[in-house]
Amino acid sequence: MWVSKVNSRGRKYFYLSVYDSAQKRKEKHVFSLGRRKEAVEQMREWLYSHNVPPFLEDLGCNMSKVKGWVRRLEEKELQVM
Repeated sequence: MWVSKVNSRGRKYFYLSVYDSAQKRKEKHVFSLGRRKEAVEQMREWLYSHNVPPFLEDLGCNMSKVKGWVRRLEEKELQVM
């Protein structure tokens, strides 16, 4: 599982994605995080509550991955400023 970025109409949206070999399309978005600020806020909420949605845990999401994703998104946000 990883965070993927999609550009649409000049905006960047973030999704949690998994590899899906059953379909021709290899990347499958399983959870929409929204724009960068919303994505970071939502993942921080997961960190503070120590609770990731159960269906994401079943797909392999854990707290260490969430921490890394938040760190990387925050670093990119600081580079833009």
